[in-house]
Amino acid sequence: MSVTTSKKETLSYKASPLPFMGQKRNFSKKFMDELGKMPNDLIIIDLFGGSGILSHSAKVAKPDCRVIYNDFDNFQLRLKSIQVTNDLIAFARSILSEYPRNNRVPEEPKKQILKRIKQAQSDHGYIDYISLSSSFLFSGKYALSYDELAKEGWYNKVRRSDFKADGYLDGVELVCFDYRDLYNQFKDVEGVVFIIDPPYLQTQSTTYKEHWNLGQHLDTLTVLQSEKFFYFTSSKSNIIELMDWLDSHAFMPSPFKYCKRLSHKQMVSGLNSYEDIMFVKG
Repeated sequence: MSVTTSKKETLSYKASPLPFMGQKRNFSKKFMDELGKMPNDLIIIDLFGGSGILSHSAKVAKPDCRVIYNDFDNFQLRLKSIQVTNDLIAFARSILSEYPRNNRVPEEPKKQILKRIKQAQSDHGYIDYISLSSSFLFSGKYALSYDELAKEGWYNKVRRSDFKADGYLDGVELVCFDYRDLYNQFKDVEGVVFIIDPPYLQTQSTTYKEHWNLGQHLDTLTVLQSEKFFYFTSSKSNIIELMDWLDSHAFMPSPFKYCKRLSHKQMVSGLNSYEDIMFVKG
């Protein structure tokens, strides 16, 4: 996670301060550059708030604009629990200090750490298992509960430093709505730009509150009637090809037809790759 400071001493995060599947670290600069070309009296609505990185970036790019972050997945609870998370990771760091990094964690130290985690859950009522997972499980694999974390094979990947989120969502309004309700509240308001970043099709989404199917994903396209929006998708989803086919056969016009398209190539393994894509209108 990279953090910079502007002349106004405003913290600018280039990625989410906590592990989050699907965060837009590779689009941070492009997103802020495109938003910077828009007026300074916008209302910016982040319909699928996720880790909040797009809301944060919007506030940095447009500090005088109203930015509304729809925290449907309750990411703020994870942010509020950072100290508990850091304490647990510090304990794990001390227990595993004599064990080689990236090697399998033996059962005895694993039991000691799990005992401390169970006690912390009893004391605090909530544990950020997603963030803990990044210190014990392979990249991209997350446990969502004590039982899930306990049954996995662990590897010594313990963070060497604390998580920090100072000032991350300063000036951003937090709400929690179904994205359709939030859209309907603002769809007729002048000067609104919507950020639309739903979970990608054909992509693991176990860390989200809801499972997303094709129909739900297509429903999100209804908000693309807006005059200004940013829409994020992936070449793995085939949503662009579907809309192009519908457009070419005169069933319905593609909402991406007159948008600016920016992309970032992601390497998976060997020669395999896909594109993350951002459409901009307005």
